[in-house]
Amino acid sequence: MKSTPRVKPTEKETQKTILQYLNLKKYVFWRVNNGSVFDPGFGGFRKMASFSRKGVADIYVLKGGVSYFIEVKGYSGKLSEDQIEFQKDIEREGGIFILAKSIDDVLKAGLW
Repeated sequence: MKSTPRVKPTEKETQKTILQYLNLKKYVFWRVNNGSVFDPGFGGFRKMASFSRKGVADIYVLKGGVSYFIEVKGYSGKLSEDQIEFQKDIEREGGIFILAKSIDDVLKAGLW
């Protein structure tokens, strides 16, 4: 009997799983939306707010006084240059940056 190859979850599915897990654990967290948004009434994309930063991670978590920043990527996804700079800044300041391609990456980083 031939087995069906396992389909890897999409980035969106992985992000949803991580957010559901963090909610279940009752962590202090939120989803960060840092892209420009299309406004149909305006007929275009709204510019980002003043002092916004490119490369900010998708999810912020505060646990035990430690800040965790989770960037969710698909299995073949890679960090952009802006995201790499953000990671360096977070780690320099004592925060924890997690590149999560699955929920396992979040657990390994200490969010269990």
